[in-house]
Amino acid sequence: MMFSPKRVSWHQRQDLVQTAIRAACEARDKADYDDESPICIYDMCKRLNVPVRFVPINMEGMFRRQPTPQIMVSAFRPLPRQIFTCAHELGHFWMGHGSTIDELKSSAEQYDGRPPEEIVADAFGAAVLMPTIGLRYALAIRGVGGTDLAPETVYTIACDFGVGYDTLINHLLWGVREIGEAKAKQLRRSPPQVMRKTIIGDAGKQHMLMVDAECQAKTMDTMVGSHVVTPRGSISNEKCLTFVERRDDYDIFQVIRQGTSELQISGRSHPIHIRGTKPNHPDEDNDAEYYVGLAHYRHLEEEDDDV
Repeated sequence: MMFSPKRVSWHQRQDLVQTAIRAACEARDKADYDDESPICIYDMCKRLNVPVRFVPINMEGMFRRQPTPQIMVSAFRPLPRQIFTCAHELGHFWMGHGSTIDELKSSAEQYDGRPPEEIVADAFGAAVLMPTIGLRYALAIRGVGGTDLAPETVYTIACDFGVGYDTLINHLLWGVREIGEAKAKQLRRSPPQVMRKTIIGDAGKQHMLMVDAECQAKTMDTMVGSHVVTPRGSISNEKCLTFVERRDDYDIFQVIRQGTSELQISGRSHPIHIRGTKPNHPDEDNDAEYYVGLAHYRHLEEEDDDV
């Protein structure tokens, strides 16, 4: 006979979330990060001596406690989802949970009767990636907030913090309570595919980064074939990122190979390092199109076969 997990009450959930937020602050401090800046979750795991490996398995991710801690993330999932899954699994590690496997679930299943450990890991992941102080600062330096948030601004901030558009909307709604239900619904009517179609003219599934002069991230991850949209006048060192065209309001670049490029954003004092790895093609049954291996090596340049 199977039993459903006991439903966690609202008050219990709030206690779990607060515990996770405190733990996330401690983990960021241990990894020598401040309380507000965007981070690379894979770099954070490396600093905390928790290896992360991309694996060709249809699941979200997995945390293995024994014999040594290790995080495994599906190579088949969209890039922002991989980042959040890694942060979620790091939550299991930091909170002392046992080994876990996080399977693919629908949106409804993700919130229906989840056990306390999963609630904590989700809240930890959100707090590690999107610290409240950092989000409020990101809104303040752009002079926006609440009802005047435009979809492009929300998407740009999501790119800055390395999370998905819907993930940030949900966090602005339920986490930091910056927006209400009506605004969240309005923002969801303009998903990234619509923005990509408007800006680039292509509503494909490739990842698109939007970067502005207020972005705080030092590094940003994306995939070969994806586009990077910046203010006019931005400059790339062309190592793996090449200039495509200039529009009225944007410069558009494209990642053409694995590696790291410096991108100097017009109006920003320091460059951003754009790191490209193999693309995700979820509809194609071809493992060669995915990066499989340790996260630390995901963006290393591939050697030419002719060399």
